[in-house]
Amino acid sequence: VILLMKAGSKTLLFPGDAQLENWQYALQSDLADMLDDVDVYKVGHHGSLNATPRSMWKRFRKKGGKDVADRITSVLSTKHGKHGSDEKETEVPRRTLVTELKAQSAFHSTELLADGVLCEAIEIDLT
Repeated sequence: VILLMKAGSKTLLFPGDAQLENWQYALQSDLADMLDDVDVYKVGHHGSLNATPRSMWKRFRKKGGKDVADRITSVLSTKHGKHGSDEKETEVPRRTLVTELKAQSAFHSTELLADGVLCEAIEIDLT
């Protein structure tokens, strides 16, 4: 299930565990244009290899450096070293993805939380 919802003036994308096959279908459908203006992206499948296809990421119009007003917010729930392998470039989360998210979005990750902190409140203005 890929959940795309509007809340106020914002578009929020929650792809769950969607992988490449799910995205190929979604990106070829009549609904693909709805992805262009995503404001909040909950990174799919803990940042694994096929969960954020480049073709989808390229569609997001609101990505950009810190100087971009109203840039996309990305949220990643993950823990490095639990799945995949750095040597085989199957690590979760993908280093290349994290680098891109840090550079092109307001990035939040559970890996960035201080020891003993279990969550972070992220407020999104829906007006």
